[in-house]
Amino acid sequence: MKRSQVAISFGMIVLNGEPFIRYNLRNIYPYAHQIIIVEGAVESAYNISTPDGHSTDNTLKIIQDFIQTEDVDNKVILITKDGFWQEKDDMSQAYASKATGNYLWQIDVDEFYDTHSIALFIDYLAANPDVSGASFRTLTFLGSPEYVVDSWWLRYGSRDFHRVFKWGENYQYVTHRPPTVVNEKGEDLR
Repeated sequence: MKRSQVAISFGMIVLNGEPFIRYNLRNIYPYAHQIIIVEGAVESAYNISTPDGHSTDNTLKIIQDFIQTEDVDNKVILITKDGFWQEKDDMSQAYASKATGNYLWQIDVDEFYDTHSIALFIDYLAANPDVSGASFRTLTFLGSPEYVVDSWWLRYGSRDFHRVFKWGENYQYVTHRPPTVVNEKGEDLR
């Protein structure tokens, strides 16, 4: 497979994503086939959202401004609704239903990847088209990159995030915790 044939649909759910959203979109935009953002709150987050289930900060405005001023290739799709999402599974399934790439990459609003590493990973996918999924070991910072968080919880598997899945017709995003995608045969891609 050629590098140009790797089409990544980034999927993001977001509530109160300021100040990260603008910078995250700029970071992944050059590598994206599309970026699908689902904005809003799940029912259990009612106390940190507007009464109709939206972000209380400028997240929606920032996304809309980004689409109008920086989305020159029409890659960004915004999905939102008035009211609460039942669960994060529903939000993830909403972006997955719009994905048209051959890979689906779940990304959190405050999750950043080194751009050189993204390019290397795309090259890896191009050279290894049978890869059906990838997980990344994360570094969690507190306040700044100078303060890396560590704990037994992280050391025993909670720092490995399932993020990239092969994507195709009749594939389904099953659950957000942990992120799980199945192919047309119902096989877990991890």
